[in-house]
Amino acid sequence: MKNKMFILCCLLTVLLVKAQSAEPCKVSFAPLSQRYDGECKKGQASGKGEAWGEHHYIGEFKNGSPNGKGTYYYNDSESYTGNLQDGLREGKGQMTYKITDKQGVSKDSIVQGYWSGDIYRGKSYTTYK
Repeated sequence: MKNKMFILCCLLTVLLVKAQSAEPCKVSFAPLSQRYDGECKKGQASGKGEAWGEHHYIGEFKNGSPNGKGTYYYNDSESYTGNLQDGLREGKGQMTYKITDKQGVSKDSIVQGYWSGDIYRGKSYTTYK
């Protein structure tokens, strides 16, 4: 009987500790900080996940921010697919815009190339020579 009580006590302690440490996972990048579903590490979004807020993002996170490959939706007509660093476009990627012509026809406009610091740098980009 003492063994069963000891095991039950240990299980309850483990469950209580897990329940206390199960805090919500946070996204520190403000435009995506309303809701997050995905992998978590030390209370921050880390790994694969999806976040919503002013914008929407599906992809890799690190330390609570979009880091790695993913798709970032700015609004209904603009999105970026590629590499991000701390929530900013960084590296190779593709930006898609919806453009409406004079006749009212909506078409996709695609810009492919390299970004650095969230600024488009062109189809090729060399940081030094």
